[in-house]
Amino acid sequence: MVKTNPFRIRDICFLTLLFIIGIILSVWVFFPSASEHGILEVRLNGQLRMSLPLEQDTDREVSASNHIINRFRIQDGTVRMTEANCHDRTCVHTKAISRPGESIVCLPHRLVLAIVETDGADSQPDAVIH
Repeated sequence: MVKTNPFRIRDICFLTLLFIIGIILSVWVFFPSASEHGILEVRLNGQLRMSLPLEQDTDREVSASNHIINRFRIQDGTVRMTEANCHDRTCVHTKAISRPGESIVCLPHRLVLAIVETDGADSQPDAVIH
């Protein structure tokens, strides 16, 4: 009786290649380059309320006339929502953010804390399409 091998050399090479690509993508996503810099933009009802550097540790509060109160902390280059008086407090339980493109959103208060990239280049759009 002849034993047959269910895996061929091509199959093993293909699986090894997929594994290596997966490791490279994981490193790229979870460990970004150190050259990324950002600032925190705080928007309430779509309007920019403040822009803060991530390098400066601070505690801030965003409030509005209709009893909206949110407090957040910038510490060691990360941003965390520390307090909110909304009913679900999902924003308070959201993990801290530190990289451009990440955000913390308080939907009941329509508040967005977003880190945007700043690399020293001009912030003008490349093109505008009408």
